[in-house]
Amino acid sequence: MKQPLFRALFRSARDRARELEEEIQTHIEMRIDDLVASGMDPTEAEAVARQRFGDLEQARKTLLRESSKRDRSVGFRERRADVSRDIVVATRRMRKYPGRTFVSVFIFALAIALTTVMFTVVDHVLIRPLAFPEADRLVELQSMTEERETFSQVSMGNWVDWREAASTLESTALVRSDRVTVRFGDEPQSYQGVYAAGDFFVTLRPHLVLGRGFTEDEGLAVEPIVVVSEDLWRTSLGATEDLDGLVLNVDGVQRSVVGVLGRETRFPDDGDLWIPAPFRPETGALRNNVNYQAVARLGPGVLLTQAESELSGVADGIRARDPEGIYSWGVGVRPLQVAVAGSTLAPLRMLMGAVLVVLL
Repeated sequence: MKQPLFRALFRSARDRARELEEEIQTHIEMRIDDLVASGMDPTEAEAVARQRFGDLEQARKTLLRESSKRDRSVGFRERRADVSRDIVVATRRMRKYPGRTFVSVFIFALAIALTTVMFTVVDHVLIRPLAFPEADRLVELQSMTEERETFSQVSMGNWVDWREAASTLESTALVRSDRVTVRFGDEPQSYQGVYAAGDFFVTLRPHLVLGRGFTEDEGLAVEPIVVVSEDLWRTSLGATEDLDGLVLNVDGVQRSVVGVLGRETRFPDDGDLWIPAPFRPETGALRNNVNYQAVARLGPGVLLTQAESELSGVADGIRARDPEGIYSWGVGVRPLQVAVAGSTLAPLRMLMGAVLVVLL
């Protein structure tokens, strides 16, 4: 009888040994039956049958070796013939039932396409590291409520105290996104602006297609400069390589363009323009204005738990001297890649599991 294709393709050495043992035992039993039928005592018949068969262990090794050779030489041809027959039968059925064939092929094609798209999304969001140098050291700093719940928005006052007291952070920055209006002549256009305070370009080290980023000192001095995204540079600025004298009117302020940020390393990823912003200490009610996102680069060899422990100690000090600070019950520290994935993290993991099931 024809054995299933999967079993034929993956018949193991254990299967061959078991089948061979059954054949040897059957042969010996048949010989014993013949001797008993000729009038010999059953015990003596068994001894004679085994003696005439020879060394059983050696016979097993020899027969097993020959069986393996046979499987390699004959088995492949048999399996190829089986596959060829299956293809012929499948082709005939496809011709006989074209409607059913079309639906089946369409479903397979759709499943493959959806699986590919889903894997691509998961690969870019979860598997590949962020496109920043030493991205494993990049983290998001989070506020913490009295119930020990963390959230991404932080206040400038808390962040200033964190950066001044924390030794586990190599550098850190604040970012806040807002819509800005850019005028090209008399035509205003709306873009996503990112106000960055602190060591933004030192912390993220993004790839700049052209020019440079801005420094913390330029932010404190409120220099009228701006860094634009590669997309804006190419579509609205003609991809000019000469930035000298290139000025944009951003919300009524004439800002000199000093750099072009590569699309693969822009942060936040919907940003179009990056504008330096000042920062200052805040106390009392002002400390509770959680309008920013804080990013940081951990020092070499620093663990998330170490940074979180140190910053939570700083938060305890803030709460002790400024009781109005309602979000100073600790500090959450999580990888920036997890923060970027945000609320999509759990659904993406679930969909990735579904993709693996489909592939299997």
